[in-house]
Amino acid sequence: MDACEFDSTSRRIEDLEQRIEQVEAMLARKKEEEQQADPENDAREAKAALIAFTAKQMLEHGERMSRVQLYGLARQHNMPVPPTQHEYNVFISYHMDMIRDMMRRLRERTH
Repeated sequence: MDACEFDSTSRRIEDLEQRIEQVEAMLARKKEEEQQADPENDAREAKAALIAFTAKQMLEHGERMSRVQLYGLARQHNMPVPPTQHEYNVFISYHMDMIRDMMRRLRERTH
């Protein structure tokens, strides 16, 4: 390998290293953006998780299960529950149609 080829190869390596650094910086920015919380999406996911949990518990223990018991179980399972029992009761009342629909779908899957 002569000096000219060596210089050319060195420049190409430097160029590739710069490109790799640019790509790594771009990926780091993208990862940082993804890690920043999207409050609306987080709230939707929390709501869906709590509805699913409540539906499963009501299916297992019956729809007449005490809301106090449901609230306690949700907290034990680290579910995203509202801070007060009253707010949880309102949440269940407001979403009861969705909960019943999910219970029906879960029942259909098991039979």
